[in-house]
Amino acid sequence: MNQIFFELGGWLSLLGRFSLVLQLAVLVGLFLVSRLWFRRHRASAASWAIVFTELAFLASLGLAFLLLGLLGMPAGLVALVAQLLAIWIGLEILRLLLRNYSDPETVEAYFQRAIRPLFFVIGLSELPAFLFGATASRFMGMTLATAKANPRVLSEPPPKTSASNFGESAIDYELEFSMADPLTKGGISKELRRAIWYAFRDNDIKMPYPQQVLHWAPRTRPSEG
Repeated sequence: MNQIFFELGGWLSLLGRFSLVLQLAVLVGLFLVSRLWFRRHRASAASWAIVFTELAFLASLGLAFLLLGLLGMPAGLVALVAQLLAIWIGLEILRLLLRNYSDPETVEAYFQRAIRPLFFVIGLSELPAFLFGATASRFMGMTLATAKANPRVLSEPPPKTSASNFGESAIDYELEFSMADPLTKGGISKELRRAIWYAFRDNDIKMPYPQQVLHWAPRTRPSEG
């Protein structure tokens, strides 16, 4: 029972994060608009209109991501949903193509019983890690992607990151990379730190600044002799 209350309290604590609530509001609003449009323009399961509707929804997510970025707000949840939607659209395109080369009923049954449930399981498994904090694999993957995106970082040998130390209030990681000119290491390091900071901000990853709790001892009067 205590575990249930703990989990419930963790989910309710998300309501206190304004950036997350704002992203949820944007996602729900865009989803309702797309559903209303889809109901007015109903299409069969074999119609490409479904894909076009989902592509329009994906474009609206991209626009929302850009607007949140311009406002200086985190947009990691919007980006995650956009990535999942892009994969879903790819599966829908594959389904429509397979209907032309195989029995449509067999294709639909296979997607309904296997592909779509597997997609939802994998997609939902990504949400807790995003909502409740950065996992080590997510953090390291984001750091490596930032390093590989820098044109002055050599692809061979590839950059790598690893945990270097357990600090008092954090786990220390280090990023190793190669460059053509060793004299440019300082400038590249500054570029990478700046890019990693923006990547963390956009994905709502906060730095674990140390916190201390002070306990005041009650004052005792000196005993009278």
